[in-house]
Amino acid sequence: MCLDCKTYRSSSFLVISHSKILMKLKNSILIISLILVGCGGGGSSSPQIISQPHEEKPSTPVQPPEVPKEEEKPSKPVQPPEVPKEEEKPSKPVKPPEVPKEEEKPSIPVKPVPCNKTLNLSNLTDGGMKIMHSMDECGQFFPIPSGLLPSKLGNNITIEDLEKNTLNQRDKILIDTPYFVNDHVVHPIILDFQDKYVEKNKYWLGITPYHNTQDAYENPTVYESNNLKSFKLIARFKQPFSDVPKKINTDDKTYNSDINFGYDPFKGEVIMMWRTVNSLHGNKSNRLFDLRYVTTKDGVKWSEENILFSNHYKDPILSPSILYNTENNLWYLYYVGYRKNKTTIAYRTASNLGGMWSDAHFIDSPKNVEPWHLEARFVGKQTVLLINDNFLSRNLYFALSQDGENFKVSDKPLLIGKCLAPYKASFSPVYNENGSISFNVYWTSSAYKDNGSQIWQLFYDNIVVK
Repeated sequence: MCLDCKTYRSSSFLVISHSKILMKLKNSILIISLILVGCGGGGSSSPQIISQPHEEKPSTPVQPPEVPKEEEKPSKPVQPPEVPKEEEKPSKPVKPPEVPKEEEKPSIPVKPVPCNKTLNLSNLTDGGMKIMHSMDECGQFFPIPSGLLPSKLGNNITIEDLEKNTLNQRDKILIDTPYFVNDHVVHPIILDFQDKYVEKNKYWLGITPYHNTQDAYENPTVYESNNLKSFKLIARFKQPFSDVPKKINTDDKTYNSDINFGYDPFKGEVIMMWRTVNSLHGNKSNRLFDLRYVTTKDGVKWSEENILFSNHYKDPILSPSILYNTENNLWYLYYVGYRKNKTTIAYRTASNLGGMWSDAHFIDSPKNVEPWHLEARFVGKQTVLLINDNFLSRNLYFALSQDGENFKVSDKPLLIGKCLAPYKASFSPVYNENGSISFNVYWTSSAYKDNGSQIWQLFYDNIVVK
């Protein structure tokens, strides 16, 4: 037993012996408690005093976290609106911008395309309507110029109807080319968009400048008009459309000529075609002839150059004119060729624009007509040629065919009175509201000596055919 325990027992003995005195003291309890605390052990009363604070201490930490803290913690994860977040995420894939985009896409094809299609096709033959309706209705296509596809209008004209008319040379039409003001021009071709417009204009005029009969200027250019008498050079694309062709040899002689237009009903495109010539080493008896073409659906953007014919040594393919006949599904290429050392009207056919062309078929002309230039158009379902004779009579003549292959060529000249010797001519049929048919006719004077200073001038007249 330790020394402190002995001391404790002795002191407790003194306390018991004097208990009566100490109990009277008000501070006896404090003294006893101090003695017990100081000894670190004791009687039965000491564990009761110590146990009370131990019960209170655990009670305080248990209550606060269990009720409020545990209730608040689970409530927070429930609140972080996972529901609104999940609702916002699926709402984003719906993408409100996609709705306007989908609405804009169908509005693009609406353009004037279906309207153009409906109005233009109403005059086409059944074959033409079938081809054009097979196209994508949402796609854009070029208005169909008068006379480039067969029509329900204007059928049953006769060669006599064509022969009864005459052309009068009126005031010349001034043309400013990319090279000169009031320039010399040649090879006109007129396009009439009928009741349609291309960039706010009803007419196009294709032509080649020919300043002082220099073929270096003979490059295809295109003009626009609303009145058939004043023409403005189109500025929406490069003019002239094609420059002088590249040479194969440094001493070659190259040039362009003979602009023409056609129409592709399968693609809804207008075709611009011209002829290129390369005299190898400057030798005119050894020449290459190409026919090149480009296409457009809007009159602004054009395709790359394509080759229709290439490297034809023997056939010069003068003054080409191209048509697609929807009645027999054939392309026709009319031109002036050579047979027995004499110029004559010729044509070739093909089932596809870029396909193989047939051998040349020749059309006989009257003895007094030696063709040099021509142009072909449909009048109704019939095919009409406007022919230039530059050697014998130096005049213009019509030819008519029911099938595009067998023609009757008139021997009656169109130009009468005081006039200049004509060169290549163009015409466009007009179907009037009263049922009559008229032609807008354009031609240029030639470089024939009697024309003097009036060479390569442009003229216009209108004739009523039926």
